[in-house]
Amino acid sequence: MFIKRPDLLATKRGRLTAFFFLYLTEGIPLGFAAIAVATYLRRQGVGPAEIGTFVGSFYLPWSFKFLMGPVVDIFSSERWGRRRMWIVFAQVMMVLTLLATSGVDLPGQL
Repeated sequence: MFIKRPDLLATKRGRLTAFFFLYLTEGIPLGFAAIAVATYLRRQGVGPAEIGTFVGSFYLPWSFKFLMGPVVDIFSSERWGRRRMWIVFAQVMMVLTLLATSGVDLPGQL
């Protein structure tokens, strides 16, 4: 049985809700890395300069977001639409990056 889901982009409230949840899912890993990991590293005796460099590397992708705008506007998929493909791709890459770095011994391999 096919259940028709509501179109979130049909109303202003729906667009704001979708926008909110997209930024929430983008911000949770960044907040975790910038606050929780920085606190953990400081408790392990890592200096402020090393922590600053490490946390600063998390913000690097955000500084290049303006370059991705034209790329997202140019490439699209008939099946996924114009932006959904990029949102799913970015979320999957974020999960893969977090999984890849979860096995890193931070104080020792920093």
